[in-house]
Amino acid sequence: MWPYLQVLDPSVTEQFYGYVVAIYSFAQILGGPLIGYWSHKIKSVKEPIIICLAISIFGNLLYLCAQTVEKTAYRRYIILASRAIIGFSASIVSLLRSFGVMASKAEDRSRTVAFITGGFALGMTTGPAVQLLFTSLNYPGFELFGGVLINMYTAPSFVAFVVNAFGIGAIISLFEEKYAGISKKVQVNENGELEKVQIPPYDKLAVLICCFTRFTQMFTYTNLETLGSPMAMTMFALTKKEAVTTVATAHAFLSTFAFVIYAGFAAKKLDKYVNFRKMCIGGLLLLGLFHIITYSYPFLPGHLKTYDSSDFYNNTEPVGCNKDRFSWCDTVNPVNIWVFYIAYSVCIGLAFPGVNLSMNTLYTQIIGPRRQTTLQGIQQMFGSVARLTGPLIISSIYQAYGPTISWDIEIVVIAFTIIVHIVYRKRLVPLKV
Repeated sequence: MWPYLQVLDPSVTEQFYGYVVAIYSFAQILGGPLIGYWSHKIKSVKEPIIICLAISIFGNLLYLCAQTVEKTAYRRYIILASRAIIGFSASIVSLLRSFGVMASKAEDRSRTVAFITGGFALGMTTGPAVQLLFTSLNYPGFELFGGVLINMYTAPSFVAFVVNAFGIGAIISLFEEKYAGISKKVQVNENGELEKVQIPPYDKLAVLICCFTRFTQMFTYTNLETLGSPMAMTMFALTKKEAVTTVATAHAFLSTFAFVIYAGFAAKKLDKYVNFRKMCIGGLLLLGLFHIITYSYPFLPGHLKTYDSSDFYNNTEPVGCNKDRFSWCDTVNPVNIWVFYIAYSVCIGLAFPGVNLSMNTLYTQIIGPRRQTTLQGIQQMFGSVARLTGPLIISSIYQAYGPTISWDIEIVVIAFTIIVHIVYRKRLVPLKV
């Protein structure tokens, strides 16, 4: 998305790109609890899911049409609006997750979470990897209609438009809303009499820890997503197209690791051999390890390739660190590109699905056999807060001080979360009914 923004408006800054990434999450913060509460009130997920898909279609259409606006300065704000709309529609995630939990029995819970969470997470991780399929379109690509161009920047949005349209059709024609994982309000006792079933209250501290873990996970991932293309172009002196290809390739390998983990839990019932608390801590440790491996240490050899405004007057695309925009170009040491992307593919590829599966399974077990749309919406809200604050903070710090301070902040957040998990590990247990 960053290279596309630069094509639409060459004067756009990394800070504004941070706003574009963050607005998606701000809309999710509003949409998650609202959609979850609505679903809880009507005791159904079907209508809210259809509405979310329709909103997503409109947001992607707006994204495609931004390039047709004549005034360059307006285009960035259309992208901003489209991301807000798509972000609101992303509330569908909590609906799907809560339905999967409520429609499954306790013994199948982790497999269900693997299917639902895995599908969503694979979409997040494979989305950038799919970009590889469209790089051959280059830019400007070909015209679809009315000045709307399909190219390596807009093709993913067009695909999302089509997939969401098919999704609405599938929900309307194929979806059956049945529940097996909600405790009945009454049951027959030993004397053959009806009695009210009392579900004990869930541990609010344990729920809060799971929500904060979601914050940490999304804070880390979103910041890497935000800085992905800018760092590839600045730290490794890649062109726009090279940055898109490199980041997409890394995501392809990352997605492979994630797919293997999700498939293992979904098909092989690996939950029988896994302690989810330890699995979550292990995933967090891998997130921290990635930042330690890819840290820009002062003893690293070499210097960043730099350029300034005078390099814009020839016919080639300047690459490297823009000294007119960044004061840290001469003080930051480059990380080896192979070390960075191998660590990214392996560490994040194992950590992201690991934390996803373990934390979400624990969360549903802690809540117990009750309707979860509202609580799932709240958990998603924590992730959205991370996706909102992370890009705003990290993009501003990156622009002012470079990647080292950004890495410091993420390491502190991850370390704090690990400590909380260790201290309160005995509270992170399934609800006893």
